[in-house]
Amino acid sequence: MTILHLYPKDAPQLAEYVNMLGGDGDTTSPDIVHVHGCRDKEVIYRALQYKKSRYVLSPHGQMQPWKQKNGNAVMQVRQKQFFSKCYAIIARGKMEQKNLQALGWNPHIEVVRNPIITSTISPETARKQLGVIYQKTIDSNVWKLMTPESRTMTACLLKAGIMKDRRYVQQDIPADVNWRHILLYGYQENVIDLISDGMEVMDISKPDIDASHIGYYLPANYQKPAPLHQDAATIVAALRQRPCMRHLVDLHLALVSPDFHDEQLRTTLKDRHLLKYAQRLMAILQELTLLEEGYMPFAPVNDKQTYLIRSQIDNSLSI
Repeated sequence: MTILHLYPKDAPQLAEYVNMLGGDGDTTSPDIVHVHGCRDKEVIYRALQYKKSRYVLSPHGQMQPWKQKNGNAVMQVRQKQFFSKCYAIIARGKMEQKNLQALGWNPHIEVVRNPIITSTISPETARKQLGVIYQKTIDSNVWKLMTPESRTMTACLLKAGIMKDRRYVQQDIPADVNWRHILLYGYQENVIDLISDGMEVMDISKPDIDASHIGYYLPANYQKPAPLHQDAATIVAALRQRPCMRHLVDLHLALVSPDFHDEQLRTTLKDRHLLKYAQRLMAILQELTLLEEGYMPFAPVNDKQTYLIRSQIDNSLSI
């Protein structure tokens, strides 16, 4: 994990703090960009150039209410936008944490005291606490971090877990995958049951990773999707409201059920004006859970709207 620390050039105390952490971590492609202070527009601009990195922000007291009375309105908008992009905001104490929470700009407010201004914490402890926050940041939204091989393995495991028979998985099984990402994604999107079943079906030894005990950050107001034990038409309607992997899996399960009737589904979806949307879901299921054409009640459609649905699923865990 590589960390790049950014701070204003004319801030010696922030420079001292970053040096205490172990240097500025200068790198061309950091995993995490940790911004110190939030009043320098140039620093925020520099941070935003690292589009593939994840952001962590330490305001260092600069957002305390008594420092905002004569704040610049344009800068405040810029600050609010950057806050919303950060995986974590780090306060120096409980009071600052409370004030940052009152802003409502980001729900992920952590506390790590500054050893330079207080003796209540040692530099070593501060570094360890920041390390935990960095790891939570990396363990968030793991779908975006997955390699193509890990995504292929996820699809194969879901297919095996749904069908309960490894013969339905015709794809080549990748050898080099990130099991932490796969299991975390399964837990975060509530498909860990199917992934676990898939590993058993495919005779893959489950790694010693308990995703339920790993910390991570979720989008504001995120709720883990519950399984839908419903008919296919109801699941399609739910996906229209909220596209997510859990309900895609539920739709796949409904389509391969012995009680499924394709003509009845077509009629129901047409009456509800959901047929075209369901056709787009077939294309996504074909990719993400390896649904075969023989189980598709109608031909898949892969157009611009399909791309948008796929993008919603890809970004369902994005901060």
